[in-house]
Amino acid sequence: MEVDPYVGRQTSLNKRDHGQWLQIQRNTFTNWVNEGLRTRGIVIQDIRTDLSDGVNLVALVEALTRHRISGAVARPSNQYQKLQNITVALEAVSRDGVKIVNIDSSDIVACNLKLVLALVWQLVLKYQVGLSTTQNRAWILLWLKAVVPDCSISNFTTDWNDGIALHALLDFCKPGISPNWRQMDRMNSAE
Repeated sequence: MEVDPYVGRQTSLNKRDHGQWLQIQRNTFTNWVNEGLRTRGIVIQDIRTDLSDGVNLVALVEALTRHRISGAVARPSNQYQKLQNITVALEAVSRDGVKIVNIDSSDIVACNLKLVLALVWQLVLKYQVGLSTTQNRAWILLWLKAVVPDCSISNFTTDWNDGIALHALLDFCKPGISPNWRQMDRMNSAE
């Protein structure tokens, strides 16, 4: 049995932090999915529900794999057609080497947020790593904006010069390590 670091991180958080962490993951992964769907002209609002009929998931998988998926229903009208769409999408990414563990079509149709996020995490692992440095930098910037939104990070150089973004990131990664980062003096970067 493999231990998913995604799930492992969740278990170490208290209830309030868990909710905040889950929302950050939801926002970050929604942005990643929307980036993947951009060429299709599709924008999702809620990652939990907007993949549940399989239509957007099939479009995302086709965009990621650059292959057309056969057997998908364009306008599913019942539960079976939704399950079919998700099944063909999961089979396509499985054939492409994505590790799908303990996730099946019914989990996505049921809008199980944790399993939807776990699926998207597996897609990130497979399809993000092989992208160009520029695309990886854009993904990291999106993640940084999601986890430390108060810092307005837009680059890897000047936004870090005063040290505040670094303190904010450290406090996000290990809450309590730098709890007063919001009160720090931007003019005292050496401190």
